[in-house]
Amino acid sequence: MNRLIVLLGTGQTKLREIRDKSYRQTKYQRQDTQQTYETPFFAEALVQLYPKRFDAIEIFGTKDSMWETLFVHCLEDNITEKDAEVFNHIVSEERNISDEQLQHIAQTFVRKCQPNIKEARCSIIPV
Repeated sequence: MNRLIVLLGTGQTKLREIRDKSYRQTKYQRQDTQQTYETPFFAEALVQLYPKRFDAIEIFGTKDSMWETLFVHCLEDNITEKDAEVFNHIVSEERNISDEQLQHIAQTFVRKCQPNIKEARCSIIPV
């Protein structure tokens, strides 16, 4: 099994408002095929541009990483009650994100990137 390991950043620390926390939309391109994919997340571009390369992804970040930005980006139009609950918790001041909530974020990433990725795991790392 080939795993992609990535770090999720905190964004611009000078910005305090949640609406200001975002990654810029970027167009990524494979040099060998000229295929492109536009996304704010480099890991998503890798998974989409190299669909047979990775089976799983490990996303590591601190408690202050932009988990909410990744989560919202991966959500589909039909947001569930659980999605709203997870979002409200991860944007709270405490930001004590549970393993269950991290797994929910990981599953939204898998749904967004199907069929190119089959497994994802999100983990908090200490500063």
